[in-house]
Amino acid sequence: MQLRKACSHPYLFDGVEPEPFQEGEHIVEASGKLKMLDMMLKKLHAGGHRVLIFAQMTRTLDILQDYLEYRRYSYERLDGSVRAEERFDAVRSFSADHSKRGGAPSSGSAFVFLLTTRAGGVGLNLVAADTVIFYEQDWNPQADKQALQRAHRMGQMSPVLAINLITPHTIEEVIMRRAKRKLELTYNVIGRDDVDLEAHGPASAGSADLRSMIMFGVNTLHKSGGTNDVEIVDDSALEAIVDAALAQRGKTGSDLSSSTEFGNVGLVTLDSQGDQAENFYKYEGKDFTKPADKALLESWAVDANASKGNEVDTRRSRRGRTSALGSDEDQENARAQKRQKAEDKKRSKWQSLGYHSLAIDDPGVGLQPDSSDDETGNDVNFVIGDCTQPVTTTKDEPCIILSFVDNSGTWGRGGMFDAVARLSSKVPEAYEAAYEAEDLHLDDLHLIPVSGATRFVGVAVIQTYDRRRKIPRSDISMTAFETCLRKVVTAAKAHSGTAYAP
Repeated sequence: MQLRKACSHPYLFDGVEPEPFQEGEHIVEASGKLKMLDMMLKKLHAGGHRVLIFAQMTRTLDILQDYLEYRRYSYERLDGSVRAEERFDAVRSFSADHSKRGGAPSSGSAFVFLLTTRAGGVGLNLVAADTVIFYEQDWNPQADKQALQRAHRMGQMSPVLAINLITPHTIEEVIMRRAKRKLELTYNVIGRDDVDLEAHGPASAGSADLRSMIMFGVNTLHKSGGTNDVEIVDDSALEAIVDAALAQRGKTGSDLSSSTEFGNVGLVTLDSQGDQAENFYKYEGKDFTKPADKALLESWAVDANASKGNEVDTRRSRRGRTSALGSDEDQENARAQKRQKAEDKKRSKWQSLGYHSLAIDDPGVGLQPDSSDDETGNDVNFVIGDCTQPVTTTKDEPCIILSFVDNSGTWGRGGMFDAVARLSSKVPEAYEAAYEAEDLHLDDLHLIPVSGATRFVGVAVIQTYDRRRKIPRSDISMTAFETCLRKVVTAAKAHSGTAYAP
């Protein structure tokens, strides 16, 4: 799996994407495969084509989704997490105006449909698309064939072009060549190659198979010299490859027998009647022998074990240097200075923005309740009505109206959000100002006055928001919820008031 991630996009590995995690050209430049896909989509969009993109991993779809948003291409997405009603809506949206050709997709329909092979490869009619791109391949070639048939359904009036994006000399090439032999075996045994997808999926690989897959191409990678001496393919060569690939639309039979190559990358069309006994180590007229790959892999393993030992020694020496730096008191002073420096930086930013924090400090866990808590009337009560317009005993009785939010910095619409905004425009303004000042964190409670010193809105942050996640908004954090309730209790006691929550 790690080898497949390396072929698809480096951002699939944690910690690789540079902060501050914003959309930009770096998403494309970081991956040669995505760069080629980018060139393809530009030409396909200009030609008025519609595209299905299949991938194996939902995290790959996350990256492709970020890319499509950056390029401002309209899209739909379907994976295993999509609910049934959303699935049908996505298909309907993509299928809108599918008969319209000769120009860019209309504003009412999507240009790209992102799907995982297993979730979106069966049971859908997506004839609106005339181009199918496999960004990642399935171990079972029948799964990819089923996915391709989503565009080859009744009602398809245009030639369908299918493209597999393969990184040469990698595990993806192993998968591609094994898939080719599986299809040949199917054809030779039962005389046809359109068998139904087996419900149990592909057989798992044995340890020997996995080892051979890992070794494949290792010698080629070593000869490239790593990142310093690797051959750079310029944009003109990639453009030529893309043009050659897109030119295959509508060709059949002998028209597809040719192969156009540029350096170490190129357009390769596999002949389904080729040599079944072909060895993956024989490629482009060269014999990438297993002994060379095996010897190099073993040498890397020895180096890795040695570096692990050096790392342990380094950590030990670092611990020794740490103890030599000074006493625990000196280290604590250094940490205090670091915290003070960060605090000064934060205060300076707040001053430049004219911002004043309304966040309430946490009173702490396990505090003993006051004796007054046992008095009648200090319980939790359920009432019917609008919590933003509480009925108080006296006109000047203090009250705190709770509103639960995430840390996205964008005030929501509808329901409680609109009700609080009608109560006072200060609330959404204060919430957005806190986000701009980087003062909006999980379990924060911002106490915002809306009517003198008697009525407040307590904005409680109990969810996190990250647009890069498949489901951007997290579940409610019960720890944050409990922390916010402690802060509400403290604030209500300080103002001798009552808290109201929806």
